Amino acid sequence: MAQRVQTILIDDITGEEIAEGDGDTIQFAWGGVAYQIDLSAKNVAKFEKAITPFVEAATRVGKASNVTPMRRSAKNTDLDTQAVRAWAESNGYEVSSRGRIKGEIIEAFRAANA
Repeated sequence: MAQRVQTILIDDITGEEIAEGDGDTIQFAWGGVAYQIDLSAKNVAKFEKAITPFVEAATRVGKASNVTPMRRSAKNTDLDTQAVRAWAESNGYEVSSRGRIKGEIIEAFRAANA
């Protein structure tokens, strides 16, 4: 028997589902506490705009031991990226052979294969 597990991210601010490739899980530390929040691309931009002046004015004192790098891409684990890349190339999209696939390409792939 096979199983497929799908992770769906929800924007922790709006409560809305985050489309594949259209958001991030942000991890940060403040006041000695580590935090993690899932945000849509729009809210990631708001977060970055709000925190950037503070980060730029701060003195770096090392890495937070229990916080991973600032961002990691949100993704669903059920996506066959090889199939998406092959479909994208055959349908006129520019897609690299490695790395992140644009959300618009993934959405078009899913719409074409629904």
